[in-house]
Amino acid sequence: MSGDTVQVAAGTYYENITLQSGVIVQGAGASVTTIDGGGSGSVVYASNVDSAAKLDGFTITGSNYGVYNTNSSSPTITNNTITGNTTYGIRNTISSSPTISNNIHTASTTAGIRNYFFSSPTITNNPITGNTTYGIRNYSSSPTVTNSILWDNGQEIYNSNSTPVVTYSDIEGGYTGTGNIDTDPQFVNPGAGDYHLQSGSPAIDAGDNTAVPGWLTTDFEGDPRIWGAAVDMGADEYYVSMVTATIDIKPGSVPNSINLKSRGVIPVAILTTPDFDATTVNWTTVRFGPNAASPAHDLSDPLVLADHQRDVDGDGDIDFVFHFRTQETGIVTGDIEACLEGTTLGGTPIQGCDSVRTVPAK
Repeated sequence: MSGDTVQVAAGTYYENITLQSGVIVQGAGASVTTIDGGGSGSVVYASNVDSAAKLDGFTITGSNYGVYNTNSSSPTITNNTITGNTTYGIRNTISSSPTISNNIHTASTTAGIRNYFFSSPTITNNPITGNTTYGIRNYSSSPTVTNSILWDNGQEIYNSNSTPVVTYSDIEGGYTGTGNIDTDPQFVNPGAGDYHLQSGSPAIDAGDNTAVPGWLTTDFEGDPRIWGAAVDMGADEYYVSMVTATIDIKPGSVPNSINLKSRGVIPVAILTTPDFDATTVNWTTVRFGPNAASPAHDLSDPLVLADHQRDVDGDGDIDFVFHFRTQETGIVTGDIEACLEGTTLGGTPIQGCDSVRTVPAK
């Protein structure tokens, strides 16, 4: 019934299902919930289905078609892995316009997505890869493709009497459109079905934020959908949890008194510990205090950098010492803690805090 949500527990289900207008079919996640169509027909079928219908959180496999949308159907297909179907992963036909977001499309014999007879799907943040003949095959259709990756398909995009709009996507062999690139996306291990992005992937921060639907707040596994300078291409948002670093404000001083009238600098050391190497910090990203003050010294000179990397706590490990102009930090009377943030050279965010005692300005 329209307005209902069907919750499907983790498991493998050998069946074919039909979507209904207004009904959400919600799996427990594509990694644990599979619908296997049993070798023929469509795993999921939608005819004249409205945009309130949704298929979310499944692996769709084992039939001629993974998802078959027809007769002006416009469901939302999101957070699914559509793989191992003998003809098409998704077939859109007869004026269908589904929203297809955060899905992985792979290992279909003919095409990851086929658009036919005046269909106009919106395809956002999908990796379409490893399909035998085509990534996307268009006949008399006008799909919109954004923030997606088409790589290692027989032919990435085939058009017959079609006018797709493709932007901010990574297309092997290149494709005309704003923001498109043609560079190996650096999936972690596509041969094993791992389509996470490696840390150096060109798809990171390369997408268009305005193309992400407002309801799409997470990536295919629940991480923030936009993290960093811009949304990533593909279903995965490269996301690294914050590392807590140990810092020492005014090393060797207890308490850490801050004279708010001072026109000088505050030394702050990031300490190397058994779990963290302070010398891996990217000094250009380091900021300190409520006003996110930048380091007072330019450390681009290797000799200056070496002078700031030294053991300050006597444990034999090399720490990283920064200096920040007191008046730029934003520390005010009554503050009892100040924090430092930055990233490592590999892009991992770090944060550390230490106590302070403020000496009021008079």
